[in-house]
Amino acid sequence: LENLDDAEDLGTRLLFLEPNKKKYWNQVSALYFAKEFELDSLSALELAYENDTLNKESDYLLLAKYYLYQKSPLKSVMVINDGIKKNLIDENEENLKLLSSSYFYSRDLDNGIKILVKAEKISNDPELSFRLGTYAFDSEKYELAISSFNIAKKRGWNDIPGRIELITGISYFELDNVEKARSNLLLATNFDDTKDTAEGWLSYINQF
Repeated sequence: LENLDDAEDLGTRLLFLEPNKKKYWNQVSALYFAKEFELDSLSALELAYENDTLNKESDYLLLAKYYLYQKSPLKSVMVINDGIKKNLIDENEENLKLLSSSYFYSRDLDNGIKILVKAEKISNDPELSFRLGTYAFDSEKYELAISSFNIAKKRGWNDIPGRIELITGISYFELDNVEKARSNLLLATNFDDTKDTAEGWLSYINQF
């Protein structure tokens, strides 16, 4: 009937009478969300989680996404890992992506990379492999970067032509493999977006 204020009052009273009833927590959370009281909606879900009344994957994932939206990635990590531990959250590609994003937003690159490595093994998404390669490169994990960029390339990633060849070439140089570094950088010179940078690296390498 769209009497949201009355519904809020009634929902709050029901929670007071039956605080362990999951249905009431979900109703109040949905009500707050409908009224655009996002923090209140999150609080209702959070309290339901703390009272151990959430028992579905969708509930855990919704709470984790709320935490991310509210810039609380560490809490998102906690909820997802807890759901996985309780066998409520499936370790599929999408859920692992969400978990890795939560780690990355909390600036925990090592764990974020570990989760993406796990996700890559069950995924065919070239963007996932390219993202993993980028994070690995930024973390100076050059062998992993090269491996993931090669997988991304095989799976058809070509959003920025020459980008994979450029970063792969730099990675090989950091691993002291000048021959493979040079060959990849030469490939990168064939593309407008990477030509100048690749030529700069080649000039630098030729000084050695």
